[in-house]
Amino acid sequence: MSRHLRAGSGALRSEEMGAQSMYTVMNRIPVPGGEESAFEERFTASMGETLPGVDGLLGARLLRPAQAGGVYVAVMEFTTRDAFTAWMRSPSFRAAHGPSTQGMAGTVETFETVAAVADGVPGESA
Repeated sequence: MSRHLRAGSGALRSEEMGAQSMYTVMNRIPVPGGEESAFEERFTASMGETLPGVDGLLGARLLRPAQAGGVYVAVMEFTTRDAFTAWMRSPSFRAAHGPSTQGMAGTVETFETVAAVADGVPGESA
């Protein structure tokens, strides 16, 4: 199904964004009650150790649920699907998903950017 945007809507479709296209990966991670702080510390440390210098990685975030008992979401944005696939085969990926993450398996979803607006500027990614 094709999606058309209104003229002047301030958003650009991915084919209009050119190099601004992105491949987004979201991992929904359930964290047992009482383990949130430890999980956040481990995950944040892992991000700092394993993600700098990953080719094609535009950014990564860990989102805390706004409601108690909610699911955390790790969001990573890559330049392309190929960049994400290469990361999954890398030592960085293996290090990020080692023994400290056992029991914390999440549900992974992947997306291709269709339209984007950041800082009020169409086509620029955050």
